[in-house]
Amino acid sequence: MSAFKVPIKSGLNEYYGKLKQTVEGLTPEELLWQPGPESNHILWTVWHMARVSDRWANSTVLGGDELWEADGWAERRRQGAVGECGEAPAVDGFVELEVYQGAGRVTTHTQVQGKPPRIVDPR
Repeated sequence: MSAFKVPIKSGLNEYYGKLKQTVEGLTPEELLWQPGPESNHILWTVWHMARVSDRWANSTVLGGDELWEADGWAERRRQGAVGECGEAPAVDGFVELEVYQGAGRVTTHTQVQGKPPRIVDPR
């Protein structure tokens, strides 16, 4: 493995580990906690992080379809391709959210392992 890949993978592992540790064991009420009326709740924030990671890794860098669409998450959650404009999954869908985020993690790690990135034309 190239020297630069070690710290990238380490950072990704730390990020996912800390995120899981932080939300693990939270009650449904705690997952829906908002610091203020204009703020997003914890569950929405975790869902948004998973969506951004999916879009970045699968669409922007690899040039393929986002897992959100390709693996049927949008349809199961009854949300369109954009996703961010909709509601986060219901609290009962938190386990499903963890599965979705895990799938994105696998894609990101595979990308770091060596799949060449797509060159994005900014025009």
